[in-house]
Amino acid sequence: MTILLVIILVITTVFIYLAIPGGRLYRQYENDVQLSLNELVRPQQNLLFTDETIEDLPIPVQKYLSHCGYMGTPLMEHMYLECLDVVFTISQGQNPIKIRYEQNNFVARPDRHAFVDARIFGIPLHGKDTITNGEGSMTIILAKLFSLGQSTGREMSQSQLVTALADAVFMPSLFLQNYVTWRSIDETHAECTIMWGGLTASGIFTFNELGEIIRFDTNDRFYDDNKVSINLPWTAELGSYEMVDGFLRPGSIEIYWHMPDGSLYSYFECDNYSVRFLH
Repeated sequence: MTILLVIILVITTVFIYLAIPGGRLYRQYENDVQLSLNELVRPQQNLLFTDETIEDLPIPVQKYLSHCGYMGTPLMEHMYLECLDVVFTISQGQNPIKIRYEQNNFVARPDRHAFVDARIFGIPLHGKDTITNGEGSMTIILAKLFSLGQSTGREMSQSQLVTALADAVFMPSLFLQNYVTWRSIDETHAECTIMWGGLTASGIFTFNELGEIIRFDTNDRFYDDNKVSINLPWTAELGSYEMVDGFLRPGSIEIYWHMPDGSLYSYFECDNYSVRFLH
């Protein structure tokens, strides 16, 4: 009887541990965010999106800022974004799962910290993407304890940096930074290059006739295939713009890889998210 009670106690403890939110990787994510917050230099007075501050941007980018309601508002220094009920596909061909996703982005230094919270058969699967002062990494842990992989190095850092650039759709003060340069293409396309810590990455923003950003494409992101990094085209599609908290924002987000066989591997779809700024 005593042995049975011990077994029941152990099983119960394990279930409780797995059910409690958070875990070791989430604490590391929170520490990463705090390190970036510690480096945040708040301006003595809020700078605004004005005709003068955006005059050097390509015309479609200026149109985006005006159409989406940013003109006359403070330039944001930090963004917290939370996505609920994300349809997430871990590997091409697998059935998608639902996840919760959150991230923190910074402007003065283009740090980016993201955390994935998923469950497979009730077992927590956590992922963390981070770039801090140009150093990027990706970590995946099962059941809060067992490492399923960690990617570091220049290719991962470049991938994280260009993703921070793509995120600027939601935090467009990054578009005005001196580590970002623009090349006008036409009325609905502009190329943007971000440079930090010896890294350089570029992508093309596509705009519709209203001025909304509907797509971001880059060739500077790396896909991890069985621990081998492959340089593949990467796309974020944005649509169904809605007025939220005074700004027009995309109502839907879909992210996918262009695979070598010509197929599209869509791994992230979300239409339920929120954004908070620190000015």
